[in-house]
Amino acid sequence: MASPSNSALRMAAASPLSRRSLGAALLGTTVLAAAGCGINAPPARKLVLTPVASFPGGVRRVTWSLVVDEPGAGRQLDTSQIAVMDGAYRIEYYKEAEWADAAPAMIRDLLIQSFRNTGALPVVGSTRLGLYADVMLVSTLTKFQVEPGPGNAPQAAVAIETALLQLPRRNPIATTRFEKAIPTGEVVLEYVGSAFNESLGDVMRRIVVWTLENGRAVASG
Repeated sequence: MASPSNSALRMAAASPLSRRSLGAALLGTTVLAAAGCGINAPPARKLVLTPVASFPGGVRRVTWSLVVDEPGAGRQLDTSQIAVMDGAYRIEYYKEAEWADAAPAMIRDLLIQSFRNTGALPVVGSTRLGLYADVMLVSTLTKFQVEPGPGNAPQAAVAIETALLQLPRRNPIATTRFEKAIPTGEVVLEYVGSAFNESLGDVMRRIVVWTLENGRAVASG
C-alpha cells in the first residue's frame, strides 16, 4: 500500500510497530490504563481522519433538512483508543496512538461534514444542536477496529448500521448496514491510519448517497 498523502491523513510522525503479530504491537486495556498513569509515559499520538470530499456521479439536491445523531457503540468502541481484535474474542488497543476524539463522536462529525460537502442539503447538523429538521440519521457502530482478514493479514474494518427516521414522530423510513475492510499492509501506524481513512470513507460515502436517495420519501410523502 502506498504511503498516505498529507491531505488524506493528518497524523504526527509515527513509529514502526512489531510486524510479527498484532498482539506484540499492542497493550491490553488493563495494562494500557496502568501505563497511562506513569509519570514518564509519553502522550499518545493523535490520528485524525478526513470527511468525504468527492462523490463520483454527483448527487441530486434535496429540499429537506437532516440531523445526524452520534452513533451508538459498545464499550469497546466508545473510546478514542484504536481497537484491535487479537483473535476471536480478545480486544486490545494500540499503545502509541489514539483517535483525536472518541470514535462515535468523530464519525458523527465526519458524516456531517461529508453531507455538507455534497452541497445537496439546505440544512444538516448534529442532533445535539437542537435544530429543526425533517429527517434524522441514527446509527450504530459495530466495527471500527483492526482485525484479522484473509490469510490472517490485518485489515481496518468499519461497519455501521443505519436508520432514517422522519421527524417529528420518528417514523422509520429505511434501515441498512454498511461495511468495508481495507488491508493495512504492514502493522505500522501510517498504514493503519491510511487504511481506516479509506474504509471509513467508503462507508460514509455510501451512507450519504443512501440517505439522500431514501430521504425522498419525505418530500413525496
